Amino acid sequence: MSKVEVLDELFGAREDLELRIVLLHPTNAEQQSLLSKLVNRRDRVTGGINAIIAATFASVASPALLQAIDELKSRASHLSALAKTFDAINDVLVTVDQVLALVAQVVTLAA
Repeated sequence: MSKVEVLDELFGAREDLELRIVLLHPTNAEQQSLLSKLVNRRDRVTGGINAIIAATFASVASPALLQAIDELKSRASHLSALAKTFDAINDVLVTVDQVLALVAQVVTLAA
C-alpha cells in the first residue's frame, strides 16, 4: 500500500469529522464540550496527515506495516459508519484515538 492510499484514508476520516462538526448543533454545555473535543480530534488527524506526508516509506512494506495500514483502514471505515449524532460522539472519539495511534505506528513502521 502506498503513502497516497494511507493519506486517502486519513483525508476521508478528517472529512467525516468535519461533516459531524457542521451537522451537530449543541444545545447545552455538555454537548458544546463534546463538540470541542471533536474539533480537537479533527485537528489531530490533520497533524497525522502531516506526519504521513513527512514520513519516508520503504520501497517494500513490511508485514507489520501492512497490518497497521489494514487496521487503520478498518478503523477509518468504522468511523464513517457511526451515527452522526451526539449519542455517538464518545464512540467517535474513541475510534479517532485508535486511528491516531495507528498513524503513529504506520509512521514508525514505514521507515
